Amino acid sequence: MTGGYGPPPMTDEPSDAYPDMEVESRPDRKKAIIAVSIAVVVAVIVFGVIFPQLVDWNEVFDVLRGVDKVDFALILLLGALRWIPSGWIYSIVLPGLSVKNGTQAWVATTGVGSTVPGSDLVLRVAMYRSWGFALERTMSGMFLSGIVEMATKLTLATLAVLLWGLYRLDLNALAIAAIAAAVIGLAAAVVALILRSERNARKFGEFVQRSAVWLFRKLEREAPDGLVERVLAVRLEARDVLGHRWPRAFLAAFIAQLFVYLILLYSIRTVGLDSDVLSWVDVLIAYAITTIITAIPISPGGVGIAELALVGVFSLIAGNDIAGIATAGVIIYRISVWLLPIVVGWLAALRWQATSGARIFGGAAEQPSD
Repeated sequence: MTGGYGPPPMTDEPSDAYPDMEVESRPDRKKAIIAVSIAVVVAVIVFGVIFPQLVDWNEVFDVLRGVDKVDFALILLLGALRWIPSGWIYSIVLPGLSVKNGTQAWVATTGVGSTVPGSDLVLRVAMYRSWGFALERTMSGMFLSGIVEMATKLTLATLAVLLWGLYRLDLNALAIAAIAAAVIGLAAAVVALILRSERNARKFGEFVQRSAVWLFRKLEREAPDGLVERVLAVRLEARDVLGHRWPRAFLAAFIAQLFVYLILLYSIRTVGLDSDVLSWVDVLIAYAITTIITAIPISPGGVGIAELALVGVFSLIAGNDIAGIATAGVIIYRISVWLLPIVVGWLAALRWQATSGARIFGGAAEQPSD
């Protein structure tokens, strides 16, 4: 472990934690074309078929034309500031990676991955390798950042449901929040037990192995083996990398999610939907629901899905009369959190490619030199 003093030496030796992991040097064009095609179909259906049934596009554009330019600029600024805590997560789970490079990696992979599905993994690995990180450490950093971000999203979604239930005195929402909190608490307890003891980790790995054998047998397929060793290796990696860093990792993830929520709230207020129409709790529950829905990779960047989910929830809460105005607010929000990272992300990715000598987009595929 290198701590914060610089990256570990580069090596191509296989990782015990990821024995079957192979990373291509170029995105899979066939898969990318299929994913982009699906995204186009989803967007056409959502914006060309469903939305015209819900809103009057002329009304939406009228609202957008009336948005104060200063407010719009501030929303874009918040969108850019959000990149810093997102990059901070990367630097925390990958000791030796600076916050600057972590932010660059986040913006580049988010922007590219939102337009060319599957390319974000390839790009992030290549960027880390070009900065001197071993493949094993690179993969563990990506795995741990994903765990931290997803755990934070689930926790905030549970908190949002709880606050909604208290605000609306909705017993059903409170019950859902209680169940979700219990599940998250149980998962956290299992993780703590695994990290605390190798014996517990081995028992959990054996349970996972037996479960996989049973499930794959039902599916009439061959189950993966060596899961016990993988659990033990991931445990050591998590203890080695996170250690006392986990509070900072979750703090960074929380700040990043808070920025996104504030951008949505600001966007809704900018188009004229005040707290009498949609309270901050209403906006929070819509954000939480959309975050969970878009965790399923139906389309890159959740294009079409996120907009429909947000407008749908807002309409259910405040009525269909506000659908057009809400759509305008959601468009502003998505410009900040989806379109802006695409524009800047591609510029960052192409700039990195030009300076690193790697060839991810165009030209012959090359690995960064040792």
